[in-house]
Amino acid sequence: MKLKIIACALIFAFCVLSYTAMGKGTSEDNISEAGQFLDTAQQMMVERGIRQSMWSLYTRTVDSERFDSIESLARIFTAFSWVKTPGLKNTWDAKRIDKQANVTEHIRFVKKNGQSVLSYRMTGDHFNQQALSVFVETKAMLFNENNDIFACLQGEVNDIIEGGLLEEVGSLLRSFNAVPIEMMNEQSFVAVSAYNELWSQQIETPKGPMNLQVALRENEAEQSVDVTIGTPILTVEY
Repeated sequence: MKLKIIACALIFAFCVLSYTAMGKGTSEDNISEAGQFLDTAQQMMVERGIRQSMWSLYTRTVDSERFDSIESLARIFTAFSWVKTPGLKNTWDAKRIDKQANVTEHIRFVKKNGQSVLSYRMTGDHFNQQALSVFVETKAMLFNENNDIFACLQGEVNDIIEGGLLEEVGSLLRSFNAVPIEMMNEQSFVAVSAYNELWSQQIETPKGPMNLQVALRENEAEQSVDVTIGTPILTVEY
């Protein structure tokens, strides 16, 4: 599994490095699209018999306009539990569990060489509008900037997919009205970058813009297939 992750990360790494604001919408548009994506992806997983395991929303900024120290963050976000991250220099993590919305919020602050990186991730089992409202509220407290929003959904098929991984990926792309841009195809692993022209967030690649990534990994020992779908790129291991 580790080798698959590394190989795919190398192929798609340039996507992160070449991110461009071409066709980029407002922060409100990006959040709305991310919510619609998760709603669609959840419904698609139900229809296909894919057992959903986790969803996430993620955003970040470099050199925050609002917070320049861990002290300034901790004073405001008192409901979060803050810790110095073990094994990482100048890094602090915070977590808060919202039982009503059934989500977990994560904040990370890194200060190094005069530059700060502030990131915010929300995770949960089943996405809903209450969770999105909490994300919007916390994001508004954290960031002044018009941030990019990354959405991801993970699930599992408790069987080997008939027709093969490549055919299943094609079917998933059609569910999102997306066309493939780049692909990695191996015997037990398929990952594809694709493009939906209706979504405002997108990444420019040598082969054209993309804003959707899908990865399927077959686990023969457990007779299952891991499914990971994200926009505009995947921000989790797959």
